Amino acid sequence: MKPVASRLRSQRSNAIDCIRAYAVMMVLIFHVCAVYGPETLDPVARWFLKYGFLGVDIFFPLSGFLITGFLLKNHDTASIRTFFSRRIFRILPLYFLALAVYVLASLTTGQNIESLHNIWQNILFITGWTIFHNGREMVPYTITWSLSVEEFAYILIGTGAWLLRKRLVVGLLVLAVFSLSLRFYLELQDLPRTYYYPPARLDAIAMGGLLAWTVSCQKKYILGILTGALVVSLVLANLNIVLWRTLLFVHVTLMTCIVIYCIQTYLLSYRNRIIDCAASVGFYSYFIYLFHYFNISILALVARKSGVEIPFWIFVLLALGITYAQAVLSFRYFEGPAILFGRRQETERPQKPIFRPSE
Repeated sequence: MKPVASRLRSQRSNAIDCIRAYAVMMVLIFHVCAVYGPETLDPVARWFLKYGFLGVDIFFPLSGFLITGFLLKNHDTASIRTFFSRRIFRILPLYFLALAVYVLASLTTGQNIESLHNIWQNILFITGWTIFHNGREMVPYTITWSLSVEEFAYILIGTGAWLLRKRLVVGLLVLAVFSLSLRFYLELQDLPRTYYYPPARLDAIAMGGLLAWTVSCQKKYILGILTGALVVSLVLANLNIVLWRTLLFVHVTLMTCIVIYCIQTYLLSYRNRIIDCAASVGFYSYFIYLFHYFNISILALVARKSGVEIPFWIFVLLALGITYAQAVLSFRYFEGPAILFGRRQETERPQKPIFRPSE
């Protein structure tokens, strides 16, 4: 029998997984940059220090595209149940394992101990909300803020698919306009931490969902619309600082949607060794995202204690390599079995999705 990862990867598009690989690498390198500090970085590393945090924003439209692709065709009650079941068994087991590791590491090292009593915020997936209202200082494991955005979107879009059925696209359009308008309003008020606030970040996921609809309808003009929208967004962003802060994430979303569309239209089945290698990183990107900072912290501590100076890019490769190895083991013995257990609980007849499943 094939290993769990091989069985699940055979159902996915390697090219789509490459997007995940690029996104999670941006985040990982950004966090390594934060450890080293700007004065020690080369020009490429300084670019990642400035823009690497946007890797998180690449995940949002990709998630919207993939989940909406399923829901557009499978919106009966049984399929909605399947949608939520798959989200639960894909996300929760590893997420709660990561929280347990965080708590253990915090108690062992004494780091971030003052905020550990608020770990309930992570358990409830509300870190993005609490960071916006109360600041980052008393929120543990702040990297999970993006999960609070994703889970909120899954609930809204999954419920919307059940209630709206074939009118889901209208709901997505309303969600995109509302979220973007809210972010503009919050930026206009100069409120801090708008970046983390889930209701103000849902436009990216909704736009990914709208892209899924256009692809399913085989609308040929979408690439021109996306390109034109990106140009308009870039022009408007240069008018004032409020528009720049509001539209920065729209730029990332539109560029990601363009890449997704090109892959989905022209490169979905394209493979070579480089793509296969990058796709394997994308396949394990959820684990890498949740656990990479633990390994970065351990590597930095070992280097400091031993007096060894590790060159920046060697440090990046070490952090990635260690986390990737852990991800392979986790998927084989923990995540993969959890996913397959969830699939066995599905009682409805499997339906052919619009896109290759990727979760």
